[in-house]
Amino acid sequence: MNRCQMTIADFKKLQETFKTSKQRTFPYKVGDNIFIRTVTLYYTGRVSKIEGGWVTLETASWIADTGRFYDFLKDGNCSEYESFQDSVSIPMGSIIDVTKWTHNLFTGNK
Repeated sequence: MNRCQMTIADFKKLQETFKTSKQRTFPYKVGDNIFIRTVTLYYTGRVSKIEGGWVTLETASWIADTGRFYDFLKDGNCSEYESFQDSVSIPMGSIIDVTKWTHNLFTGNK
């Protein structure tokens, strides 16, 4: 069909064909405790919201030094962390990987 002959309905149908969702999927749900590695930082926390390309964590901590990474994941201990005073939102586009955190969440600092 020639584009000059297309109706508004034809354009809307074409638009729907190429429409991409702005909502990204996330492998965990609200209430899950997770560990996130971003391009620059590491976090632990409980998922409180997933919306508009952002993941919000409560009881969240920045992990400054995991020590031996395998031991950190296995035992849930790290060399250095600092907790957020409030929730923190992380853009999904910066996430390298994410995994379930089966240990107690960190509070305070070390």
